Amino acid sequence: MSERQNENQDALKFAYWVPNVSGGLVVSTIEQRTDWSVEYNQKLAQTAEKAGFEYALSQIRFTAGYGADNQHESVSFSQALLHATTKLKVLAAILPGPWSPAVVAKQLATIDHISKGRIGINVVSGWFKGEFTAIGEPWLEHDERYRRSHEFIEALKGIWTQDNFTFRGDFYRFNNYTLSPKPIQKPHPEIFQGGSSRAARDNAASVSDWYFTNGNTPENLKLQIDDIQAKAAVNKHKVRIGVNAFVIARDTEEEAQAVLADIIKHAHVEAVHAFGDAAKQAGSASPEGEGNWAKSTFEDLVQYNDGFRTNLIGTPRQIAERIVELKSVGVDLVLAGFLHFIEEVEYFGQRVLPLVRELEEAAQLEAKAA
Repeated sequence: MSERQNENQDALKFAYWVPNVSGGLVVSTIEQRTDWSVEYNQKLAQTAEKAGFEYALSQIRFTAGYGADNQHESVSFSQALLHATTKLKVLAAILPGPWSPAVVAKQLATIDHISKGRIGINVVSGWFKGEFTAIGEPWLEHDERYRRSHEFIEALKGIWTQDNFTFRGDFYRFNNYTLSPKPIQKPHPEIFQGGSSRAARDNAASVSDWYFTNGNTPENLKLQIDDIQAKAAVNKHKVRIGVNAFVIARDTEEEAQAVLADIIKHAHVEAVHAFGDAAKQAGSASPEGEGNWAKSTFEDLVQYNDGFRTNLIGTPRQIAERIVELKSVGVDLVLAGFLHFIEEVEYFGQRVLPLVRELEEAAQLEAKAA
């Protein structure tokens, strides 16, 4: 990619899931040449940075399950990746409840200085009740979790941008608190948040900088995005959209589809069902009875953020065209998972991203000529 393309603010951005949790990104016994170690992940971060990825998203898990027998803590792990890179921005996943906004604000402000402005946060409202129970954290009802996240984000923004910050919420309170030094990034480090329920969309439309949604078709994504952006406009708020996708890029479509079939053929059936039961229980607890994974099939759940549904599976040209179609419905960022991370991220950077940039440029020229 050229520097000019990198600097294009309208260009689609790319992030990858950090495999700081064992088991890779699919709940399958298929071989995955992916490792959860620090050494592997530092090499992966360097590879992704060179390939043209702007963001890396670390995962937060406190307990084993669904193949995730080992889990490195997200904030500490993010620092290791930042130390190994120079441009990549790393997003640390945080759970309100185990973390307080005061601690997170202080941690990330310091990391922001150390990394010269390359830390961000993904606020995970929580969907796994067993995890909260295991670590002795109270489990809130669905909408209450998002209401807490709303206050959490409000508090972070206030601490990072104000002196003598005072806040009176139901979950958090601050009294004339001044954080010093404040983060380098202005107005503050980027705040990401995920979910698919109404409460998640409402939260994004009022306080979050970015909204992550599970994988889906362009048509269904457009419905979500239009809803969020309409609400954001009413709130005089701006939010950008990221979508999850599991990428299987191969020289031929037959090769790519064969890999997908092999992943599903070797699915860890018990683990997929256990994950699906827990995830759907969390979603069904929302007032409208929907959330992430509400309509996911068994095959969808083998990639636990519905990454197959985004259909970035095929040749580099097919994938690039589908990515640009995602952009046309309002997607600003693709959050990618891979089977064999290092080699596939490298392939993606060499074979897919240049095509995406060409198609973006062609679409811009066509729009100007119209």
